[in-house]
Amino acid sequence: MPDNRLSNLDKLYHVPVFALRELLERKIPERKFGQFHQTELVVEADHTPVITEADVEGLYENYRYGRRLSFYLYLLPEGLSELNTERFRAALDELAISSHPDLAEEIAASEDYETEISPGQVVVLDEEKLNGIHEIRFRYYVLHRFLDPEEQPSQVIQTRYGFLWLDVNEGYLIILSRDERINHLLTRTLGKCLQVLPLPVRLPKDLIDKHFPIERIKRVSHYDPATGVRRSISGRDLWQKAEQEIRAREQRDVRPSSLYDEEVTKGVTSGLGVTASKGKIYLTKTLPTSLVRAWAQQRLPELVHDVKAVRADRPQAFSRSIETINRMLLTPTGKSAIIAVVEGLLQADREGLTSLDLSQQGLEIYRAVEGKYFEFYLRALCGECDETAELCPHCESPSLKLDGQRVVCNGCGATISDGASVALRCMNSHTISAPLAKALSLVPNHFLQQRMERIFAELGQVWAEKADYFYIEGNTLHRLKRGQVDQNQLPSFVWQNINQFFGPITGPVHTGSGDIIVGNRKAQE
Repeated sequence: MPDNRLSNLDKLYHVPVFALRELLERKIPERKFGQFHQTELVVEADHTPVITEADVEGLYENYRYGRRLSFYLYLLPEGLSELNTERFRAALDELAISSHPDLAEEIAASEDYETEISPGQVVVLDEEKLNGIHEIRFRYYVLHRFLDPEEQPSQVIQTRYGFLWLDVNEGYLIILSRDERINHLLTRTLGKCLQVLPLPVRLPKDLIDKHFPIERIKRVSHYDPATGVRRSISGRDLWQKAEQEIRAREQRDVRPSSLYDEEVTKGVTSGLGVTASKGKIYLTKTLPTSLVRAWAQQRLPELVHDVKAVRADRPQAFSRSIETINRMLLTPTGKSAIIAVVEGLLQADREGLTSLDLSQQGLEIYRAVEGKYFEFYLRALCGECDETAELCPHCESPSLKLDGQRVVCNGCGATISDGASVALRCMNSHTISAPLAKALSLVPNHFLQQRMERIFAELGQVWAEKADYFYIEGNTLHRLKRGQVDQNQLPSFVWQNINQFFGPITGPVHTGSGDIIVGNRKAQE
């Protein structure tokens, strides 16, 4: 194969088709290139003497990411390991293969478009490190269906480009793309590779006003939740002309979106849009890559830093969407509790931990899920004899239940708690009082174990009902795996439940009550 005339010709494959087509039509005005695909356009550029390497560099610099730049923000745990790009690339390919496009997409993928790649596939192009930020550039395809002049169904594939910024130390992800469906593919794949759940950012109004002064607003939409009516006003010098009207709407309505004048750099102004519910920020002006990078590196990490502070104060304002959890019969608070447990399990696997602290106590989680998906047990250490107290102080029954805010004995019907604390008796008949939140522990039931398999599969992770388990004591999550169980540390209730899933555990197991169980037989110490 002969060498290319243009040494930097490959850069044209990183440029949207519309920009390359415009360059050719400007350099060769007597010809039209509307029916040319990307590969054909690149060949024409190489065969056209009036197109220089400087033209290629200019096109690459100015149009690499397309016309309208939309940034989507996500939060991650801080201090993650660096992403292995080859693993990420392979996971994207695997996801594309496992997807099932409809018949029209399969036909389109078999046609001789830019490449023989499914419209649903994301192709990693290259990567670069930018002051601690890992930039990964990608290409994907969008399928457009239409009727041709003979009114017959037809279709064409459009090439689109984007990038993602990943800062594992600071814990955030920024995706630039024109299609939100691509975000789902990228975050799902990143979640699989990093063993995390990327958290979509929601931008509260006070945070938007801090970073984007309302005095620079040029369009604003308001939504009245009571009536469902949405109103939008726009215009030059909007704040100066309609300040009172805007202030009045701000008092009673929700602001879903807004558009501002943004000085990207000295002498360069662009419209900057914010869609609060999607954590989306976009620029309306086509800008050189160097300007976009310089602006984004200054603006976006500062915004993400403040978002993290808001989340710490208002965690209820943030939520992830996991379809398996969405289908569970739980309130939003209950779903958030299950997600927090899943995040803890992912962190344990990611960091090789057998236990870690959650932000919620087991009692909070149990109440949030309204007693579903978990079984509970009560136990505390006796201060007099160091035995475990887990019995009713009146009849020494081990069968206890949580009835609203009260703990009630199933044996004698006595109430053994006052809401904040619970009374328990040890095997040596000592009665102690312990904080209910610390004494109550949880184990997953069969329903949750089965759903964990689906949840982890949705996240690209592995959870086997007969090999993976956990329990929660107070606010401590304990991660268990078959073959790695420290049998001497298992509470009796956990031991009884884990045997339902893992099968019989052989060897001596301390039950936490002073007894040693060998098989089903109690042995003397």
